[in-house]
Amino acid sequence: MNNSNLIPSISGCLISLNPLPLDFIYYLFTICNEVSINFSKQPSKDYTDKLYQSWGKKIKISINPFHNFAEARNISIEKSTGEWIFVLDTDEKLSEQLKKKIPELVKNPNYDVYCFKRIHFVNDPPPINDYWNHLRLFKRKCRYFGTIHEQVVNYSNKIVVNEAGCYILHDNYREDEYRKGIQRLAQLKEDIQKAKKLGNNDLIRYFQYKAWVQENIYLKEYDRKMTQTDFKQLYERYEEKSKEIEDLDNKIVKGEISMSL
Repeated sequence: MNNSNLIPSISGCLISLNPLPLDFIYYLFTICNEVSINFSKQPSKDYTDKLYQSWGKKIKISINPFHNFAEARNISIEKSTGEWIFVLDTDEKLSEQLKKKIPELVKNPNYDVYCFKRIHFVNDPPPINDYWNHLRLFKRKCRYFGTIHEQVVNYSNKIVVNEAGCYILHDNYREDEYRKGIQRLAQLKEDIQKAKKLGNNDLIRYFQYKAWVQENIYLKEYDRKMTQTDFKQLYERYEEKSKEIEDLDNKIVKGEISMSL
């Protein structure tokens, strides 16, 4: 793909605590015209020098304390200049069919948001489709909303790309990511106990929800025993639980609930 011919332009928008692998950023530049990264922790000077030496003004860096995913992602978007925003995780790539499709999608005036299917265990046939519609490409006017279940808002027309071979490919073989997920679950369970000691029912609901998602969605994505039916049922339950927590999410956004433990 020749990025110089991409009209309109695309910004890859990322958030991270730690320095991102350079090969991942190189990969993003095969899709995007620029990359905006919002770090929650100051990366080393050597690392930022490498970024600027490689991409100059095409790389946008901001440093902000992490409060929630929606806020962090919005900061990354605000620092970007592209007409379209593209979001990808470090353990994901696009199928060649989808990668070639992106320029056609952003030139279509009828839609301002695109969702993609995601495939797991691509090296172990048959690959597994998780049935979720992952919203990863949208007009820059859009923003994330929500502190518990962040979602993209401010759009008019959304469509799911269902063409054969057009998938996000998830690398489910990253044991380091799985270990991080286990650590995250343990921390959330500790937070539930702290909230119970405080007698704060809102915080208890918040951390119970986050722990459920961590254990039943994120960690299950690394379980090779999962089937397509299993994924479908889990994501349907995930949608149900997300609706159950909307009232709490709105309270947190409005500042009506203290998140301090």
